Amino acid sequence: MTRIAIDVPDNRIAEMYRYAADLNAPDQPAPAAPAAAEWTEDVVRRAHSRLTGTEKRLLWRIADARGQRVPLSELRRSGSGG
Repeated sequence: MTRIAIDVPDNRIAEMYRYAADLNAPDQPAPAAPAAAEWTEDVVRRAHSRLTGTEKRLLWRIADARGQRVPLSELRRSGSGG
């Protein structure tokens, strides 16, 4: 990647950021997560069984938050078992 410095008029900065974001966008979209219907109990059990202890603790902590914001520092403590 190459860094380029350019002068942009103040009234066009937002447009320049949008253009730069488009240039840096991935060429292919990321694969979509399985649809809800694809998450069978068996799939969930197999996925859960492959998680490390730290990943399981983080998953449960996030699920317990139920849409509330959780500081990253708290997630870090949850993931480390503390």
